Amino acid sequence: MMQFDVYENENPASRQRFPYLLDVQAELLDSLGTRVIIPLVARERPNL
Repeated sequence: MMQFDVYENENPASRQRFPYLLDVQAELLDSLGTRVIIPLVARERPNL
């Protein structure tokens, strides 16, 4: 995963509320087994 790339949410449990995920983790931390992401929502639905 690259920092600041947007990915489709593949998790069926949260995909409807958060269709896309923004990766904000620096590549410096690629050796970690986790990522820091921000779920993205449509502008029309900000109060989920």
